[in-house]
Amino acid sequence: MVVALGDWAHHWLTRKIPEHDLDASLLMWDVRRTVRAAGIPAAPRTIVQFEFPDTRPEHRLWWLLAERGVVELCWKRPAPINDLEVTASLADMVSIWLNRLDLATALADGRVRLAGDPAQCAAFPRWFVPGEGAYRHPPVETAQ
Repeated sequence: MVVALGDWAHHWLTRKIPEHDLDASLLMWDVRRTVRAAGIPAAPRTIVQFEFPDTRPEHRLWWLLAERGVVELCWKRPAPINDLEVTASLADMVSIWLNRLDLATALADGRVRLAGDPAQCAAFPRWFVPGEGAYRHPPVETAQ
């Protein structure tokens, strides 16, 4: 029943989230919660920087620190060098997280840009996956 209600809401609620409803901290906490740490290339410690250039300065930069299978979210740079840098608009990253925009498409058309260690860039789609609350399929478009 709950899943059916979620599917209904995902289908019928607005596809474009108003800018004032976008929340980088909520997104990044959910990312941290659901990251597939096993997909991050083995290293003693991996630092991934997320940058949302379209947000206020205090919400622009976030870091994930992966160490020994544990992933932490950081508001301050945990080390001077990032292993991977992910840059995207907050709206695009939220759309990816909600399965409304395909990550591969966003990477191909430059809406999401990756920089850093080539192995980390290649692994990103394996460990950055939509959260548990995101739906497995995009809503079906209906004729109005």
